[in-house]
Amino acid sequence: MKKIVIIAIIAVATMFSFGGINVVYGGDTSIDSSGNVIYNYNDNSSPKKVNSYVKDPIGWGGGIGEGDKGKTGVNCFDYYRFQSVQVNVGSDADSYNAGDEVKFIGNLVNENNQPIVNGNVFVRISRKNNEHPEDWGYIVDEFFALDNIVLKANERKEVSFSWHIPKGTTAGNYRANYFFTVGKKFNLGGLSFSNEVIIGSSSFVIESQNHNYVQFDRSKTKINEKKYLHVGSLPIIDKGQSPVLTQMIDNTFSENKDVKMTYDLYYWDGLNDENKIDSKTENINLSANSKKEIKYTFPSMNVSVYFLRVTAEYDNQKSIINIRLASKQERPRLNYPAIVSFPIKKGDKEILYSCFHNTSNVNTQGKVIVTLIDEEGKKVAQINHEGEIPSAMSADKVEFIAKKNYQKLNLKAEVYDKNDKLVDSYQTTYDCADFDACDNKNNKNNNSAINRMRDSSVKVWLILLVILFVVISVSTLIVVIIKNKNKKR
Repeated sequence: MKKIVIIAIIAVATMFSFGGINVVYGGDTSIDSSGNVIYNYNDNSSPKKVNSYVKDPIGWGGGIGEGDKGKTGVNCFDYYRFQSVQVNVGSDADSYNAGDEVKFIGNLVNENNQPIVNGNVFVRISRKNNEHPEDWGYIVDEFFALDNIVLKANERKEVSFSWHIPKGTTAGNYRANYFFTVGKKFNLGGLSFSNEVIIGSSSFVIESQNHNYVQFDRSKTKINEKKYLHVGSLPIIDKGQSPVLTQMIDNTFSENKDVKMTYDLYYWDGLNDENKIDSKTENINLSANSKKEIKYTFPSMNVSVYFLRVTAEYDNQKSIINIRLASKQERPRLNYPAIVSFPIKKGDKEILYSCFHNTSNVNTQGKVIVTLIDEEGKKVAQINHEGEIPSAMSADKVEFIAKKNYQKLNLKAEVYDKNDKLVDSYQTTYDCADFDACDNKNNKNNNSAINRMRDSSVKVWLILLVILFVVISVSTLIVVIIKNKNKKR
C-alpha cells in the first residue's frame, strides 16, 4: 500500500484584522515575515508568492481565533481546539485508471481530552491547477465520506472509505483534501468553506485517454466585475445589495457539450441543508472548443455570510466552484457546545460549555441557552448567557456535580438574536453504548431485580400448587367418606 501522505498543519502566528483571527494553513503553503502566503503547489517549480493576507481570508468568526474571555471570564479555547482532530488518511495506490475505485485508508486522532460525538469527515477532490495555482485546484467532487463518528478522549480510530472515479475523467494529478466537522456544523479540523485551511491531504494520479474537460476557469471568477479570490479575503457586500457573479466556463472537447448547472445558495457554509436558502438549475450548451460566461445574481444581501456552490455536470463529470461573501450584519452563531467528559459518574465534577460569536466584525446582543437533559427528560445543567455576543470567539460555561450516574445525555443549544428570534440551534446525544462504556453494575442490578422477580414468581406458583393439592386432597377425601356412608346404608 502506498505510504500515507499526511499534510502537516502548521500554526501560523499571523494576526488578521477582523476579530483577531489566527489562520492555520494546511497543504503546500507557508507565510513569510511580511504576511504573504507562499504556495508550493507545483511539484517542479519554485515557491510562488501570492496576494498578501492582511485581511481575514476566512470570513468573520471562522472559529479559529485566540478567543475572548469578555464579560464571561471564559476562554473558548480552554476547551475547544481548532485542528484538534487529525485525519491521517491516504489512498491505497499511487495511480488509478478512470473508472477505478479509490480506497482511502488511515485513522482519525482525537487530540482533545474530551470525547467527540456526531463527527463527520468531508472530502474535496481536485485536479492540480498548474496555470493558476493561487486560485487552487479544479474541484471535481466533494462529499461526506464518514458520518456519525464517535471518538473517546485522545482516541485513535482506524477508518476507510472510497471514491469512484467516473469513466472518462480527465487525466492528471489529483488531491483529496480532508476536513473534520461535528454535526456538519462545527470545525475541529480544517475549514470546509475555504480551500486553503485543511486538516489532511492525499495525492494520486488518474490515468486516462481523455485530456479534455468542461470546467470553470478559476482565474476568471468575478463578483460585481471585480476578481474574486478563491484563496484570500472575502468580498464585503453592503446590506440590501444584490451582488452578481460572472464566471467563465471552458469546453476543450471537439464536440458540443450539454451541461446542467446547479446553483445552491447557503447561509455560512454548504455542509448542512438546514442552512440552504435557495437552489436552482439551468441547462446550457457549450460549443466545441469554446468558452462561455455564466451569470448568477444573488438575492438581496440580508444575512452576514452567503455561501454559493455552483456545479456544472456533463456526461458523468463535475466541475465545482464555491463562492463566499460577507456583509457587516448582526447574526450570532454557535461554535461547538459540549461536555468535557462522558460517561459521567455520581459525584464527578463536570463542565458544560459553549463557544459562540457574531458572524461579522461587529458586536451584537443576544441569548445563548445550552441545556443538558437526562434520559428521564430532567435538566442536569444549563448555560444561560444573555447580553453581548462579540465578533471575537467567546464562550460561557457552567460547572456541576453529578447527582447520579449518567449514561445517556441529550444536549440542546439555541442562540437568539437581539430581537429574541431563534437564529441558530444544535442537538446531539451522548450515549454510553457508542463508547462501549455502559456501567455493568446497572445491568447487574437489573439482572438482580429480574432474578428477584423470577424467584418471587416461583414461590407464588409453589404456594398455588400446594393450595391446589390440598383442595384436591380434601375434596377427594370428602367424596370417599360420602361414598362409604352410602354403602353402609
